[in-house]
Amino acid sequence: MAAAAAVHFAVLVTKWSVRKRTRRQLTRLEAAQLRDIGIDRVTALREGTLPFWRP
Repeated sequence: MAAAAAVHFAVLVTKWSVRKRTRRQLTRLEAAQLRDIGIDRVTALREGTLPFWRP
């Protein structure tokens, strides 16, 4: 039971880490890159500034 909880916690922390990193990178994309993925600067900044724990 403790091992399963530890694995669950490790997965959660990894998700948070990836989410934080990708959101930070999203705010650094140039306008052309944002157009390539189909979002505008306002959307990128809104998503990029969300706390890491919010999906």
